[in-house]
Amino acid sequence: LKAGADHSLIHDYIYDSYSEIRLRFLGYCLKDKLVVLPEYSTAYFAITNEEMNRYKHQSGDLEGIVNFALSIKGIKVGVLFSERDGIIKISFRSKSGYSVREIAEKHFEGGGHMNAAGGRSLLSLDATVLKFKEILPLYKENFLSPGK
Repeated sequence: LKAGADHSLIHDYIYDSYSEIRLRFLGYCLKDKLVVLPEYSTAYFAITNEEMNRYKHQSGDLEGIVNFALSIKGIKVGVLFSERDGIIKISFRSKSGYSVREIAEKHFEGGGHMNAAGGRSLLSLDATVLKFKEILPLYKENFLSPGK
């Protein structure tokens, strides 16, 4: 600031630069694509190529969507499944001591950090989500107990 940086302009470039269509896409995801599984303290989004195309998806438009799942009271794990070029990309996020790295590594050809991991699947989007839901019981105790 002493050197003359315009903090308002910097804030605008970082936080207030969404296009109208990107904001509408976010609204659509929150309204129609959010699935909450309270029995597993988990919430997820599964986004198809068609949906991204409908909202004129651009690189970066999915950035941060997974974090909205974690803003729900009681949710400790958030996941974003998205179709891209015949692959399902998966972003895992978790709060505090709830690790998602093992799920990414063991089940989805991925890895990462305890609270932020990624993976992929060559199955269809629906089959990938089903696989995820089928493995959740293996981690239920971890997600429902206090963070480790």
